[in-house]
This record gives sequence, C-alpha cells and structure tokens, in this order.
Amino acid sequence: MLHLLILLLGSGTAWAGDADSDSDPDEASDADAAAAIVGMNDPPPPATARYDLGRGLQIDFDQGKHRVAITGFVQPSVQLVRTGVEEGSDAEPKTDSIWTARHAQIALNADFDDNRYSFELRTDFSLAAPLLSAGARYRPHETITISAGQLQTPTNNREMLLVEGDLALPERGAVSTVFSDTGRELGLFVDGDFALGSFLVRPRFAMTSGDGRNSFGADSRDVDLGGLKWGGRLDLLPLGDFSEGNRDSIVDVVGETKPKLVIGGAFSFNDGASGATGEGHGDFVIYNGEGDPQLPDYFQLYADALLKVRGFSLLVEFAQTSAASLQGTFSDPVGGNPLYSGQISEFLALGQGIGVQVGYFAQPGVSFDLRYSLLLPEFADNDASVVQRENVLAGGVTIYVHDPGARIQLAGTWVSRDGPDTVGGEVATVVRF
Repeated sequence: MLHLLILLLGSGTAWAGDADSDSDPDEASDADAAAAIVGMNDPPPPATARYDLGRGLQIDFDQGKHRVAITGFVQPSVQLVRTGVEEGSDAEPKTDSIWTARHAQIALNADFDDNRYSFELRTDFSLAAPLLSAGARYRPHETITISAGQLQTPTNNREMLLVEGDLALPERGAVSTVFSDTGRELGLFVDGDFALGSFLVRPRFAMTSGDGRNSFGADSRDVDLGGLKWGGRLDLLPLGDFSEGNRDSIVDVVGETKPKLVIGGAFSFNDGASGATGEGHGDFVIYNGEGDPQLPDYFQLYADALLKVRGFSLLVEFAQTSAASLQGTFSDPVGGNPLYSGQISEFLALGQGIGVQVGYFAQPGVSFDLRYSLLLPEFADNDASVVQRENVLAGGVTIYVHDPGARIQLAGTWVSRDGPDTVGGEVATVVRF
C-alpha cells in the first residue's frame, strides 16, 4: 500500500510539471504582474541601527527618511591654579588643585520626513539644573527653519554658537564667560539660509523670555520676570560654505584647500533683565520710587569673523553691552537707597570685550591654539563691577586620539587684573560616545 501511495504522489508531481511546461506564457506573465502588485503593499524595510565612536547611536527608519540619534560626551579635567598676592603682602601665593567633570552631556536628536520636522533634547549632568536644550523645529522650505523651545540663541558671540564639546580649548574664552552663561534661552527662533551663487547669507532671529533657560524660576508657579528679549544675527560667507565636518568648530580639522570666511554680527535687547548677562531669573531686583520692581533694559552687540584655510584658523570677536531705564531706581523697595551713577554695573555685565584666537591643525591629528582676551568695564572706578579689567592669555595643545571620538587637551591660562594675577594649567579629555 505504501509503495502504491509513493507511485501516485510521484505521478502527480510529474503531471504538475507537464502542465506547467505546457502553460500559456501570457498566463505566466500575468502571474508575475500580480506578484509585483502584491509586493508594493509589503511593509517598509525594518529599521537599521549603527553605532560609531564619536557619532553615537543612529537609528534609521524607512530607508533614512526618519532618523533618531543618541550622542553625548564627558570631559573630565584636572586643574592646578596658582593665585598670586598683592604687592608688598606677606601672604604666600595660593595653589589649588581642582578635579572635576566640566561636562557630562547626553543628547537625543530626531528628524522626520527627510528633516522636515525635528526635535532636540540635551542635558548636562555636570550642572545643578541639567536640562540644556529641549525644542522642536519645522522646515517649511529648504531655506527656512522655525524652532520653538529652550535652545541655543543666535544673539551671542560666535564661540557661544558652538556646543561645549566642540571648543578648541577646555573652556570658553573670557568674552563668552563674562557676557553669557550657557547661551540657551526659551523662545521662538527663525533661521534662514540663502545663496547668491557662492555667496551665502544666513539671517537668524530670536524672540525669547529674556530669563535664560530657567525662565520660570524654581517651579511653574513662579512668573516670568521683565519683558521679552529680541535679537538676531546675520552671517555672511563670501567665499562659500565650510566643508562638511568643519562647520561646527573653530579648529580647521578638515583642512580647507581654499580660504573660507564667515563675517557675522549679533544684537539683542532685553526688556527688563534680572540676571547679569540677560540669562538669569530673579538674580537681582531694583525698584522704582513706589516700591515696584523696575528692571533695567539690557543691550548686547557682537561682531565676529572666522577664517579657515589649510589647517590654519583665526577667530576675532568683539562685544559691547549697555543698560537703560535706570532713572529714579532704588536698590531697596522703600526708596532709601537710590542707585548712584555706575552702580548698575554691580548687577549687569557692562563694558566691552575683545577676543582673538589663532590655531593650527596638523596631521595626523594635533591642534595648537592660542587665545587672547581683553575685558574693559564701562565703569572702571567701581571695584564691585561684574566686569573687571582683565587680560587673559590661554593656549593649548590638543591630541586627537580618535577623531571625533576622543581627544586629550593640555592647556594653560594666565589672567592679569588689578589684583593678584592667576596662572593655571589643565589636563582634560573629551570622550564622545
């Protein structure tokens, strides 16, 4: 019986083969077309994930139409700082050792529909309030981007436009640290990117709360202080754009074969500032004659230029700040202590700043950088002014162990002021993951 069943199955297979060989070719092509139509309704290919040291984890969906990236970096640092003594003093110079993590950042970025929509979330756990950025972006046209949330504002100097892990030296320059805080603000931003041949024009506008990243104080019941902050930036690139991978740094890590230059300017008007750099919330309060808060208006103006060619880089920055709406103001609500001329400089960073940074990036991956900064207070005779006259010289060597994954920074700083000078040395590492 078993042998008979095997014979019948074998015969059936043979008959099926004969039927296929005698079938009409048109019927076969119709079957292929039907299969193709069914294939059009197949689900999209699965998501793909890729991890690269220094570039993080990237997950692509729908063949790259949608993308999610998780990145971050840590920057442990060891510093030795020696502070001198006043001339004629019997005291000994003081030396401090500082072991710290300058930054410990994690960022989540995502873009959808070929970067038409995107969002950013960035935290820095070296800060008491870790949240740096949280915002969404919409690109209605390839030349326009509209953003909302707590993001990096364009109204500061050029170095403040960079993420902390992309700096040439371990710390920002004096122009950045004295006239800015983190550079993040809560508001609405509009960026443009237009080309006139090889000449690029990039206007940027910002309307923010004027209270920095902690716009509502300790909790949501706290109210925003002062009015809005308005500002913008205009960048001109007469020689075309920087190369891919060379746009978000001061160092010429790519080695531009032709000179690339960006000339920019930025301004902002803060209608009622309550922080020294216009990024604070309730750091101080001054009053009018009736005992009501009357916060001062704060103006910031910047000009800068960045040149890169064949590993060489040159950054020049200028800052100017001023204040207004000070008539009839008092430092106490009862009106007993009127603000005298120049006293507002104890609350706001008022004055000028000049910064010049030059560097050279040599293959296979060593960068030499030198930076000079000069700070000039608006009221030089006020010893309590936020801005003090300082000359700051900083230099360093950076070894790119794995670009962009890891680098070692060796840096030194000298600060000359009216008081004792300060000299410091630092060894820091930047590890991206």
